[in-house]
Amino acid sequence: MILEIHPENPQARLVQKALDCLTGGGLLVYPTDSTYAFGWLPSAKAPQDRVARLRKLTEKHLYAIACKDLRQAAEFGKMDNRAFALVKRLTPGPYTFVLPATSQLPKRLHEQKRRTIGVRIPDNRITQAILAGLAEPLMTSSIPKPAELEEFFTSEELFEVIEHQVDIIIDGGSCGHEPTTLLDLCVDPFEVLRQGKGEIP
Repeated sequence: MILEIHPENPQARLVQKALDCLTGGGLLVYPTDSTYAFGWLPSAKAPQDRVARLRKLTEKHLYAIACKDLRQAAEFGKMDNRAFALVKRLTPGPYTFVLPATSQLPKRLHEQKRRTIGVRIPDNRITQAILAGLAEPLMTSSIPKPAELEEFFTSEELFEVIEHQVDIIIDGGSCGHEPTTLLDLCVDPFEVLRQGKGEIP
C-alpha cells in the first residue's frame, strides 16, 4: 500500500494508518530529512529481521532510533553535558548521533561490542507526526539507492523495487538520497564517521 501524505500538512487519517501498521508489527517506508528509510517499532522483532535480510546486515550493524524530541532521545542514548548541548544545537536535523545505549533499549537493537545506538531527531513533518503518535521511538534504517534507479527517485519507483517486502510506503515527495551526517559522541572530541547532509559543527 502507498499512502500519499502531504509533506507540510500530514493528513491525520493517513498518519493513523501508518501508526496502525507499526503497532501491528508492520514495516513501513517513510520520508525523512535526508532520504527514505525503513521504520518499525523497537518492540517488534519480525520487521527488524526483514530489514536485516533486505539490506544484508550483520549482527554488528549499528541500528538507529528516530525520536520525537531531545527528552525521548535521552531515554535511550546516554548523554553527558557536552553531548546534550551538541544534540540540542543540531536537532531537529539530518544527523545521526552514536551514543551509549541505556537499559531502556532491548539488547538486540544496539551494537553489542560497544553497547551503542544511533539516535536521530529528524526534521520532517511526516516523521514528526508519526513519532508524536507513538509511545516509543521508531527504529530506522536508511534505504540504499537501488542501482537501477536515478539519484532521486519517487516512492512509486521504490515500491517497484521492494514490492511485497514492506507493508506500507509513505509517499511524502522527493527528499533526495543524501545520508545523514554520522557523529560519534562516545569519544571526546566527537568523531565524524560519515559526512552527509548535515554540516559539520
